[in-house]
Amino acid sequence: MALRRLDSCGDHYAGADIFAKWAGQTGVTLVAGGPSGNFLRLAASQNNTISMALTVDAVTVIFGFRLRMSVLPSTETTLLRLSSGASREDNIFVKISPAARIVIYYYNNGFFLITQSAPSVLLPNTWQYVEVKVLHALSATGTVDVRVGGVTVISETGKITADPGGAAYCSRLDWQGNNDGTTDIDDIYVCDATGALNNNFLGDIRVDVLKPNGVGRIQQWGVTGAATHHEATDETTLDGDTTYISESVLNDVDVVAMEDLPADVTSVLGVQACIAAKKADLGAREITTMIGDGVSEVASTNEKYLWMSAYGYLLTQYDQDPVSAAAWTPAKVNAAQLGVKITA
Repeated sequence: MALRRLDSCGDHYAGADIFAKWAGQTGVTLVAGGPSGNFLRLAASQNNTISMALTVDAVTVIFGFRLRMSVLPSTETTLLRLSSGASREDNIFVKISPAARIVIYYYNNGFFLITQSAPSVLLPNTWQYVEVKVLHALSATGTVDVRVGGVTVISETGKITADPGGAAYCSRLDWQGNNDGTTDIDDIYVCDATGALNNNFLGDIRVDVLKPNGVGRIQQWGVTGAATHHEATDETTLDGDTTYISESVLNDVDVVAMEDLPADVTSVLGVQACIAAKKADLGAREITTMIGDGVSEVASTNEKYLWMSAYGYLLTQYDQDPVSAAAWTPAKVNAAQLGVKITA
């Protein structure tokens, strides 16, 4: 496993649902009309943030996102914080200077410069794809690499890249706003360096959203508020307890057919299954993600979710097709069926 998170930044959820997928947010709105659909906008203030918690601590973290700042900051401004642990120990700060440099610091009761790019690597009011790779280290053995539009603008080795008094890994990413203007983000991926796939920069990627649109091979759950299972689960905005599927029998499975990819997609690097669920009765219940091809299904072995009284997301990433144990192709994605299984 190397792919740790994908986010389309609002193409399958409404602004009111941001808290269901993100660890926290302040001053963030969902805006239509980006390069690949909706995007997230942080209003003009460094106090505005949106936070992504990773399910696995990453010693080496690699991530990319589409960025647009309406104006360059008038003073050096934090764009991103990389932190570790439940106490959110700050490790790495990615800052933007008025000269459009990307500046990297590690934090230890103060900011210590690691490196910076040449000036003018970022343009105001322009969408650019930014990628960052950090090997966390408490001593001078860490590395930092940054790309903008696929071009390397920072490449450093032999650096301290974590708070020497803290932990050498990343468990959380926090984007921050710019006091001088809005900050827009879209098409996010996060990877680590484990596994044979998706363990380095992925490049300027697009995150497409496919919704349920047809009958799946096996459907053992009940339906409420809709005529079919896919119509009960195909909304862009979560409709709460208006339409849904539900079940209480251990090992019962329910899958639905999914929309096809856009015709211009020629390759697929990975897939993330997004299941919004909650527990409706007393006692602990768990589900896991199922992916099938219309002939058989495979249960996820690395992600389970303890249902809560409020809807939350079970997010399961797949570097390859689990049914065939082979690389994803557009044809495999178009044939995929997605669902859930009660495991406890």
